[in-house]
Amino acid sequence: MKLSKYSLILLIAMTASCKSNPSSSNKAGNFETLSENKTSISIEGKTFDNELDFTSFADKILIGKALYNTSIKYDITFINCVFKKPVLAYKNSVDNAHNITSFWGHVSFIECKFMDTVSFRASKFLGQCNFTKSEFFSTVNFEESSFNLNAFFNWSSFEKQVRFQNSFFNQKANFMDTTFSENVSFQSSIFNSDAQFSSSKFYKYADFSLTQHRGNSFYDFSEFFGTLDLSHSSFSNSFSINNNKHKDILFNNTKFMGKTSFIELDFSKDLNFDGSFFLLKRPKTNSIAQEN
Repeated sequence: MKLSKYSLILLIAMTASCKSNPSSSNKAGNFETLSENKTSISIEGKTFDNELDFTSFADKILIGKALYNTSIKYDITFINCVFKKPVLAYKNSVDNAHNITSFWGHVSFIECKFMDTVSFRASKFLGQCNFTKSEFFSTVNFEESSFNLNAFFNWSSFEKQVRFQNSFFNQKANFMDTTFSENVSFQSSIFNSDAQFSSSKFYKYADFSLTQHRGNSFYDFSEFFGTLDLSHSSFSNSFSINNNKHKDILFNNTKFMGKTSFIELDFSKDLNFDGSFFLLKRPKTNSIAQEN
């Protein structure tokens, strides 16, 4: 088929125009471009100056009274990135509507720095969630979130207040060697599998009250410079809190249904087991409460 002179010129122009448009992977700093990309996102070593709002990445669906959900159905990976503005998967609209986000793929922020607010409140992570070795310099909110697969926050640091209350961890929750500089709350959260908090540092109030630990729980070699509150909680399997340094631990009205281990504890106040229940033999401690 022969092309006319006009058609040939038009075809060349269209081809040149397509070649001149960079792919979305080359425009990593543009979140509008990221939201248009319906395949997996993988970005490494970038600094972002704009707010990252996951609630704008797809169309919102009304799922309840004044409650909208955004579903993101592809993997998201950021490695060694810096976020100077808020990273949000939860927002309140001007009409007081709540916008939440569901992540169907894996979500990874590995060795990233968050300079501003981070909010994944009420988010649903259907795939694996990974924040390994990340640093948070402002407030963090994972309140009412659910993690279907393994959740990794190990070797991370939180400089401001952290909220995980009423969250659900279906598989392993890994907070090993993690630092919490301010208050942290896991109140009323459910750990359906193993909870790993060994070798972590808690410098202020650590609220684990009303939690349900259905797997094994590990708090070995951790340091609690403020109060550790495990009151009104339940431990269905083994619970170990060995070789720890504590200021004050609250175990009142707590149920221990599996094997417990309290070895070489260093604490400044007597342990409070008022109203607690041990299905097996109550553990012995080989430390004497120390004065401040």
